[in-house]
Amino acid sequence: RDKHGRCIDAVIEHANRSWREDFGYLDRDPRGVHIKDTVPVYADRIGFIFQVAESGEPFRYVRAMPGDDSRWFDYQMMPYGDKVIIFSHEVTREYRLEFAVRESEERLRAALEHSPDVVALFRPAYDAQGHFADVEITYLNRAALEQWCAGAPLEEVRGRRLFEVNPASRAVYHDIYRGVSETAREFHEIIEITGPGGETIWMDVRVTMFLGGIALTARDVSEIKRGEQALKNSLEELQKAQRDLRRTKEQLEATLNALPDIVFRLDHEGHIIDAHAASVFSFFRPPSEFLGKTMEEVVPPAAASVIRDGLRKAEEHTLFRGGVYSLPMPEGETWYEISIAKIDNRPLQEHQFIMLVRDITERRNFEARLLDRQQELAEAQQTAHVGSWKWRPADDMLQCSDEFFRIFGQEPAASTVAGQSLQDYFTTASRKILQDGMKASRESGEPLRANAELVLASGEHRYVLVHGELKSREPEE
Repeated sequence: RDKHGRCIDAVIEHANRSWREDFGYLDRDPRGVHIKDTVPVYADRIGFIFQVAESGEPFRYVRAMPGDDSRWFDYQMMPYGDKVIIFSHEVTREYRLEFAVRESEERLRAALEHSPDVVALFRPAYDAQGHFADVEITYLNRAALEQWCAGAPLEEVRGRRLFEVNPASRAVYHDIYRGVSETAREFHEIIEITGPGGETIWMDVRVTMFLGGIALTARDVSEIKRGEQALKNSLEELQKAQRDLRRTKEQLEATLNALPDIVFRLDHEGHIIDAHAASVFSFFRPPSEFLGKTMEEVVPPAAASVIRDGLRKAEEHTLFRGGVYSLPMPEGETWYEISIAKIDNRPLQEHQFIMLVRDITERRNFEARLLDRQQELAEAQQTAHVGSWKWRPADDMLQCSDEFFRIFGQEPAASTVAGQSLQDYFTTASRKILQDGMKASRESGEPLRANAELVLASGEHRYVLVHGELKSREPEE
């Protein structure tokens, strides 16, 4: 994010093997990769990632793999703290089945001028980048002229672009023409359009490639459709409910399998109803030994106390995050962080809890090592009498080490201070040397090295060597 909190880029923090295999990262680590620069599949849709990060709302869409229209993926983006988790699930098979249903065994044979059906021939038109934009009218029969051109003669519209002549047709036909033009596959489907009087009309539409152009026939099947619709409504609603249920179940299973967390479902008294983990070895005890029991009966008292406190807070506030405890696992002491959400269970009239348990052992070990390194650095600086600093010109703030303050004759205070408050310690000549040196360093990018004289509050004079390197050419950084 920039200083205003707006998203400007995204960096990969973790990618599983399936992702690395699809995008060529099996032999290299994708962590730290900037999406804008190196991941083409996301570069043109990074705005979706920003949208999820800034709104905090999940986002989902389906697109083909760039450069490979034979593979389609269902992308789901979910916010998680200051990160965005992206799940991609290949749905090529579902798309192929859908296209197979829509494709017709019949082919367009002829276009008749006086047919009651709409008959048209077009040539695809592309924009400057080579993307499909419109279709250029080659031929329209009388029915097509009446539907799209208000009955104007063919001579007046031949050679013109259809969506310019009839802008309303773009919403119905743009994606159809584009798909046929790019894949050379025939389109055959019954679609709904709005008639001149606002009524719904069902059209049996066929679109196919024809002698380098696009041929279309469309027949009004509204009467047939209305008769079929009454018979099909019940069956379609049942089939849709079954598909939605199956899809939801598959998505939930895929999401749970992709999560590194252990997931528990508990009743309102804290009994474990269900549990899920990527591996049974992630559990403290086998599921057969803890299902139906409370956490007090499963884990040590200290861990159970943290979990019970989290359940009480989730009971009161609906959501709880941040409880931390450890368990003695075979591989050693393992640390966990929990998040608990209270959910309603209307059929039973009793609420339940969902608890996510994440292994944070590696993070805690890293934090401990980092604190050790920071302490070692501070001790080394004090021994060498060398202080470090970082200056942000935008707000004139200096981030300083403890030894830096000692060099100025001060006791270590806040790690960040105003640069002006320290400039007064330098002699007039030294201030000019440093100001000129920093200006030259920012313009040339070369490191700053300068000798300067300090006058401490006690009146003592000290002579210091100042060394600095430019970290960013952006004025605000």
